Amino acid sequence: MPQAATRPWTTEDFLAWERQQEERYEWHDGIVRAMVGGTLAHSRIVNNLVAALRPKLRGTRCAAYSENVKVRVGLAITYPDLAVTCSPQQLDSDLLSEPAIIAEVLSPSTELFDRGRKWTLYQGIASLRQYVLISRDSAHAESYTRRDGTWHYAALDGLAAGLALEAIDMTVPLSWVFEETGVANAP
Repeated sequence: MPQAATRPWTTEDFLAWERQQEERYEWHDGIVRAMVGGTLAHSRIVNNLVAALRPKLRGTRCAAYSENVKVRVGLAITYPDLAVTCSPQQLDSDLLSEPAIIAEVLSPSTELFDRGRKWTLYQGIASLRQYVLISRDSAHAESYTRRDGTWHYAALDGLAAGLALEAIDMTVPLSWVFEETGVANAP
């Protein structure tokens, strides 16, 4: 861990330091976490999801961003695998404001954090309407959708299942999400 990571920071201190680094880091509860590289399957899933969303979002005020864009959540900074926003963005910024959808592809090293502390943080984003967790190794996804201030859970299994993204009025078949990843139908 870099020596600079051991001192107390403000959010702006962390952002200034992190922008100077070659690697990516997240910041939660005063702890700096190095972002490790993902697998080809992980990257393919994220790219497949972005590709599925692009035609639906083209010409709308919504846009999808993947992996290299930061989200500020209170006193934390995260890098979601995918985020969709329908609010205007400053294109010269690396901070995404007002995400409506956030998706994370689960890996053995991040699954507990993505399901636990990160999910708790994301619930504090007023604009967030959906949080999606996608398995990297099986045709399985989980979705938390906020309706009337309450989070509703849905589990999806099999390549024939459709991931409903209510914030953008779209359903994405899991077969598209897992295309060319080697994932079989059974979760």
